[in-house]
Amino acid sequence: MSPEMAVRVARATNTTAEGRLRMQLKLDLWEAEQQLPQVERFEVARA
Repeated sequence: MSPEMAVRVARATNTTAEGRLRMQLKLDLWEAEQQLPQVERFEVARA
């Protein structure tokens, strides 16, 4: 959802654009995590 669309939906539904964008961000992150390939962890050298 674009910021402009979030503003329009928020005005139409008497909510906030920030809340709409927060929900969209959570959905986008969840979808990315579902498609994440297996990765090998590695040790990080500490100084």
